[in-house]
Amino acid sequence: MPANPVVRFANRLVLSRARRSGSLDTSGMGALTTVGAKTGATRSTPVAIFSTASGGWFVVGAAGGGPKNPSWAHNLMAHPDQVSIERGGVKREVTAVRLRGEDRAAALREVYATAPRFQGYQKRTTREIPVFRLTPR
Repeated sequence: MPANPVVRFANRLVLSRARRSGSLDTSGMGALTTVGAKTGATRSTPVAIFSTASGGWFVVGAAGGGPKNPSWAHNLMAHPDQVSIERGGVKREVTAVRLRGEDRAAALREVYATAPRFQGYQKRTTREIPVFRLTPR
Protein backbone atom coordinates (compact mmCIF):
# COMPACT_ATOMS: atom_id res chain seq x y z
CA MET A 1 0.00 0.00 0.00
CA PRO A 2 1.35 3.49 -0.75
CA ALA A 3 3.08 5.12 2.23
CA ASN A 4 1.66 8.58 1.52
CA PRO A 5 -1.46 9.15 3.67
CA VAL A 6 -3.05 11.38 1.02
CA VAL A 7 -2.65 8.64 -1.61
CA ARG A 8 -4.06 6.02 0.79
CA PHE A 9 -7.09 8.22 1.49
CA ALA A 10 -7.66 8.87 -2.24
CA ASN A 11 -7.38 5.15 -3.00
CA ARG A 12 -10.00 4.35 -0.34
CA LEU A 13 -12.41 6.86 -1.88
CA VAL A 14 -11.86 5.56 -5.42
CA LEU A 15 -12.04 1.95 -4.24
CA SER A 16 -15.38 2.53 -2.55
CA ARG A 17 -16.83 4.07 -5.69
CA ALA A 18 -15.30 1.39 -7.95
CA ARG A 19 -16.96 -1.35 -5.91
CA ARG A 20 -20.40 0.24 -6.23
CA SER A 21 -20.44 1.53 -9.81
CA GLY A 22 -20.92 -0.28 -13.08
CA SER A 23 -21.29 -3.93 -13.76
CA LEU A 24 -18.89 -6.82 -14.29
CA ASP A 25 -20.53 -7.22 -17.70
CA THR A 26 -18.99 -3.95 -18.89
CA SER A 27 -15.52 -2.39 -18.72
CA GLY A 28 -14.64 0.25 -16.15
CA MET A 29 -13.17 0.84 -12.73
CA GLY A 30 -13.51 -1.93 -10.21
CA ALA A 31 -11.89 -3.32 -7.10
CA LEU A 32 -9.15 -5.93 -7.45
CA THR A 33 -8.38 -7.89 -4.29
CA THR A 34 -5.15 -9.88 -4.07
CA VAL A 35 -3.04 -11.56 -1.42
CA GLY A 36 0.29 -9.85 -0.76
CA ALA A 37 3.25 -11.75 -2.20
CA LYS A 38 5.45 -10.95 0.80
CA THR A 39 2.97 -10.25 3.59
CA GLY A 40 0.15 -12.66 2.83
CA ALA A 41 -2.23 -9.83 3.72
CA THR A 42 -5.33 -9.14 1.66
CA ARG A 43 -4.97 -6.01 -0.48
CA SER A 44 -7.62 -4.18 -2.50
CA THR A 45 -6.93 -1.58 -5.14
CA PRO A 46 -8.97 0.28 -7.76
CA VAL A 47 -8.13 -0.85 -11.30
CA ALA A 48 -9.61 -0.73 -14.78
CA ILE A 49 -11.33 -4.05 -15.44
CA PHE A 50 -11.99 -4.92 -19.08
CA SER A 51 -14.65 -7.45 -20.08
CA THR A 52 -13.35 -9.93 -22.65
CA ALA A 53 -15.00 -11.29 -25.75
CA SER A 54 -14.60 -14.78 -24.25
CA GLY A 55 -16.47 -13.98 -21.03
CA GLY A 56 -13.65 -13.26 -18.55
CA TRP A 57 -11.85 -10.03 -17.76
CA PHE A 58 -8.48 -8.39 -18.35
CA VAL A 59 -6.46 -6.18 -16.02
CA VAL A 60 -3.40 -4.31 -17.25
CA GLY A 61 -0.48 -3.40 -14.99
CA ALA A 62 0.19 -0.15 -16.82
CA ALA A 63 0.94 1.99 -13.74
CA GLY A 64 0.59 5.01 -16.03
CA GLY A 65 3.64 3.88 -17.99
CA GLY A 66 5.86 4.14 -14.91
CA PRO A 67 9.14 2.26 -14.50
CA LYS A 68 7.79 -0.44 -12.14
CA ASN A 69 4.90 -2.87 -12.23
CA PRO A 70 2.17 -2.11 -9.71
CA SER A 71 2.43 -4.19 -6.53
CA TRP A 72 -0.89 -5.88 -7.33
CA ALA A 73 0.70 -7.40 -10.47
CA HIS A 74 3.40 -9.01 -8.34
CA ASN A 75 0.68 -10.28 -5.99
CA LEU A 76 -1.26 -11.80 -8.91
CA MET A 77 1.84 -13.67 -10.08
CA ALA A 78 2.53 -14.96 -6.55
CA HIS A 79 -1.06 -15.98 -5.72
CA PRO A 80 -3.05 -16.27 -8.99
CA ASP A 81 -5.78 -18.37 -7.37
CA GLN A 82 -6.45 -15.97 -4.46
CA VAL A 83 -7.97 -13.08 -6.41
CA SER A 84 -11.36 -11.41 -6.60
CA ILE A 85 -12.88 -8.50 -8.52
CA GLU A 86 -15.87 -6.38 -7.60
CA ARG A 87 -18.06 -3.90 -9.49
CA GLY A 88 -21.64 -2.82 -9.00
CA GLY A 89 -21.76 -4.60 -5.66
CA VAL A 90 -21.03 -7.96 -7.34
CA LYS A 91 -17.92 -9.80 -6.19
CA ARG A 92 -16.43 -12.67 -8.21
CA GLU A 93 -13.63 -15.02 -7.23
CA VAL A 94 -11.26 -15.36 -10.19
CA THR A 95 -8.03 -17.00 -11.25
CA ALA A 96 -5.35 -14.84 -12.89
CA VAL A 97 -3.09 -15.86 -15.77
CA ARG A 98 -0.36 -13.57 -17.06
CA LEU A 99 -0.58 -13.39 -20.84
CA ARG A 100 2.44 -13.55 -23.14
CA GLY A 101 3.08 -13.34 -26.87
CA GLU A 102 0.08 -13.37 -29.18
CA ASP A 103 -2.38 -13.89 -26.30
CA ARG A 104 -1.10 -10.65 -24.73
CA ALA A 105 -1.21 -8.81 -28.07
CA ALA A 106 -4.81 -9.96 -28.71
CA ALA A 107 -5.86 -8.89 -25.19
CA LEU A 108 -4.27 -5.48 -25.67
CA ARG A 109 -6.16 -5.01 -28.95
CA GLU A 110 -9.41 -5.57 -27.01
CA VAL A 111 -8.29 -3.19 -24.26
CA TYR A 112 -7.24 -0.49 -26.75
CA ALA A 113 -10.62 -0.69 -28.47
CA THR A 114 -12.28 0.22 -25.17
CA ALA A 115 -9.59 2.48 -23.67
CA PRO A 116 -7.27 3.97 -26.33
CA ARG A 117 -5.31 5.86 -23.64
CA PHE A 118 -3.68 2.57 -22.64
CA GLN A 119 -1.73 2.54 -25.93
CA GLY A 120 0.45 5.40 -24.73
CA TYR A 121 1.53 3.69 -21.51
CA GLN A 122 3.85 1.18 -23.20
CA LYS A 123 5.59 4.04 -25.02
CA ARG A 124 6.47 5.66 -21.67
CA THR A 125 8.34 2.67 -20.26
CA THR A 126 10.91 0.04 -21.24
CA ARG A 127 9.29 -2.72 -19.16
CA GLU A 128 6.75 -5.05 -20.70
CA ILE A 129 3.45 -4.03 -19.17
CA PRO A 130 1.82 -7.15 -17.69
CA VAL A 131 -1.63 -8.16 -18.90
CA PHE A 132 -3.68 -10.70 -16.95
CA ARG A 133 -6.75 -12.71 -17.94
CA LEU A 134 -9.12 -13.26 -15.05
CA THR A 135 -11.49 -16.20 -15.27
CA PRO A 136 -14.28 -17.06 -12.84
CA ARG A 137 -13.64 -19.82 -10.31
